[in-house]
Amino acid sequence: MVCDTANGLPVGLERYAMIDPLFESLWNDPDFKAQIQRLKDKNALLAQKLKEIEKKKTFD
Repeated sequence: MVCDTANGLPVGLERYAMIDPLFESLWNDPDFKAQIQRLKDKNALLAQKLKEIEKKKTFD
């Protein structure tokens, strides 16, 4: 499993953590929800940056 080196969590965790029964005991935990939201926000920012790069067609 690939991990995000910034926080050590599996990449894609935010996609399934809120529906996977293994995480059910955490669903109402504010800290867990906040971490999932941070991951979603980070991924949205990265997706936006990638779109901008693709528009410019500049790949560094």
